Amino acid sequence: MAKLRLYKKFSFCLGVSLAAAFIFACYQFYYVWMKLYLENWRVMWILEVGFWQILFTVIFFSIMILWRPSRHASKYAYSQQIATEDVDDTEMFEDTLGKPDTAEADDDDQFEIGDNDDGVINDVA
Repeated sequence: MAKLRLYKKFSFCLGVSLAAAFIFACYQFYYVWMKLYLENWRVMWILEVGFWQILFTVIFFSIMILWRPSRHASKYAYSQQIATEDVDDTEMFEDTLGKPDTAEADDDDQFEIGDNDDGVINDVA
Protein backbone atom coordinates (compact mmCIF):
# COMPACT_ATOMS: atom_id res chain seq x y z
CA MET A 1 0.00 0.00 0.00
CA ALA A 2 2.93 2.32 0.60
CA LYS A 3 4.03 2.00 -3.01
CA LEU A 4 0.52 2.76 -4.23
CA ARG A 5 0.40 5.89 -2.08
CA LEU A 6 3.77 6.98 -3.48
CA TYR A 7 2.64 6.53 -7.08
CA LYS A 8 -0.63 8.35 -6.42
CA LYS A 9 1.32 11.33 -5.10
CA PHE A 10 3.61 11.17 -8.11
CA SER A 11 0.70 11.01 -10.56
CA PHE A 12 -0.87 13.99 -8.80
CA CYS A 13 2.37 15.98 -9.22
CA LEU A 14 2.51 15.06 -12.90
CA GLY A 15 -1.16 15.95 -13.40
CA VAL A 16 -0.75 19.36 -11.79
CA SER A 17 2.37 20.08 -13.83
CA LEU A 18 0.62 18.96 -17.02
CA ALA A 19 -2.32 21.27 -16.30
CA ALA A 20 0.05 24.17 -15.56
CA ALA A 21 1.98 23.47 -18.78
CA PHE A 22 -1.23 23.40 -20.82
CA ILE A 23 -2.49 26.67 -19.33
CA PHE A 24 0.86 28.36 -19.86
CA ALA A 25 1.09 27.05 -23.44
CA CYS A 26 -2.36 28.52 -24.16
CA TYR A 27 -1.23 31.86 -22.70
CA GLN A 28 1.96 31.69 -24.75
CA PHE A 29 -0.09 31.04 -27.89
CA TYR A 30 -2.31 34.04 -27.08
CA TYR A 31 0.78 36.17 -26.37
CA VAL A 32 2.25 35.39 -29.79
CA TRP A 33 -1.13 35.55 -31.60
CA MET A 34 -1.81 39.08 -30.31
CA LYS A 35 1.83 40.08 -31.02
CA LEU A 36 2.33 41.27 -27.46
CA TYR A 37 5.98 40.29 -27.69
CA LEU A 38 6.61 43.40 -29.80
CA GLU A 39 5.75 45.60 -26.82
CA ASN A 40 6.97 43.40 -23.95
CA TRP A 41 10.11 41.94 -25.45
CA ARG A 42 12.00 42.20 -22.14
CA VAL A 43 9.96 39.41 -20.57
CA MET A 44 9.97 37.15 -23.61
CA TRP A 45 12.66 34.95 -22.06
CA ILE A 46 10.12 33.85 -19.43
CA LEU A 47 7.83 32.56 -22.16
CA GLU A 48 10.55 30.92 -24.19
CA VAL A 49 12.81 29.40 -21.55
CA GLY A 50 12.10 30.50 -18.00
CA PHE A 51 8.76 28.85 -17.30
CA TRP A 52 9.73 25.50 -18.80
CA GLN A 53 12.99 25.39 -16.83
CA ILE A 54 11.15 26.24 -13.62
CA LEU A 55 8.51 23.58 -14.33
CA PHE A 56 11.23 20.98 -14.98
CA THR A 57 12.96 21.94 -11.75
CA VAL A 58 9.73 21.67 -9.74
CA ILE A 59 9.02 18.21 -11.16
CA PHE A 60 12.60 17.15 -10.51
CA PHE A 61 12.46 18.33 -6.89
CA SER A 62 9.11 16.62 -6.35
CA ILE A 63 10.64 13.35 -7.57
CA MET A 64 13.61 13.89 -5.25
CA ILE A 65 11.27 14.48 -2.30
CA LEU A 66 9.00 11.54 -3.08
CA TRP A 67 11.84 9.03 -3.53
CA ARG A 68 14.13 10.30 -0.77
CA PRO A 69 15.66 7.69 1.53
CA SER A 70 13.40 7.03 4.48
CA ARG A 71 12.50 4.34 6.98
CA HIS A 72 9.77 3.14 4.58
CA ALA A 73 12.22 2.33 1.77
CA SER A 74 12.12 -1.36 2.61
CA LYS A 75 8.34 -1.36 2.06
CA TYR A 76 8.87 -0.12 -1.49
CA ALA A 77 11.63 -2.58 -2.26
CA TYR A 78 9.99 -5.73 -0.92
CA SER A 79 6.35 -5.20 -1.74
CA GLN A 80 4.42 -8.11 -3.13
CA GLN A 81 3.59 -7.99 -6.82
CA ILE A 82 0.33 -9.20 -8.27
CA ALA A 83 0.66 -12.59 -9.91
CA THR A 84 0.05 -12.81 -13.64
CA GLU A 85 -0.52 -15.74 -15.94
CA ASP A 86 2.68 -17.48 -16.90
CA VAL A 87 2.91 -17.52 -20.67
CA ASP A 88 5.09 -20.13 -22.29
CA ASP A 89 7.31 -18.14 -24.62
CA THR A 90 9.14 -21.13 -26.06
CA GLU A 91 6.95 -21.15 -29.16
CA MET A 92 7.64 -17.48 -29.75
CA PHE A 93 11.41 -17.93 -29.63
CA GLU A 94 11.71 -21.18 -31.59
CA ASP A 95 14.46 -21.48 -34.13
CA THR A 96 12.92 -20.68 -37.50
CA LEU A 97 16.13 -20.93 -39.50
CA GLY A 98 15.80 -23.29 -42.41
CA LYS A 99 12.01 -23.26 -42.35
CA PRO A 100 10.14 -21.77 -45.32
CA ASP A 101 8.28 -18.53 -44.76
CA THR A 102 4.56 -19.35 -44.77
CA ALA A 103 3.56 -15.73 -45.42
CA GLU A 104 4.60 -16.00 -49.08
CA ALA A 105 2.47 -19.08 -49.73
CA ASP A 106 -0.78 -17.07 -49.97
CA ASP A 107 0.59 -14.37 -52.27
CA ASP A 108 -1.77 -13.99 -55.27
CA ASP A 109 0.40 -11.49 -57.09
CA GLN A 110 2.98 -13.99 -58.35
CA PHE A 111 3.03 -14.44 -62.10
CA GLU A 112 5.21 -16.56 -64.34
CA ILE A 113 6.01 -15.85 -67.92
CA GLY A 114 5.11 -18.94 -69.88
CA ASP A 115 6.54 -20.33 -73.08
CA ASN A 116 3.58 -19.03 -75.07
CA ASP A 117 4.46 -17.45 -78.36
CA ASP A 118 1.74 -14.82 -78.03
CA GLY A 119 3.41 -13.11 -74.98
CA VAL A 120 0.51 -13.78 -72.56
CA ILE A 121 1.40 -13.94 -68.87
CA ASN A 122 0.03 -17.04 -67.13
CA ASP A 123 -1.17 -16.87 -63.54
CA VAL A 124 0.62 -19.46 -61.41
CA ALA A 125 -1.53 -19.16 -58.29
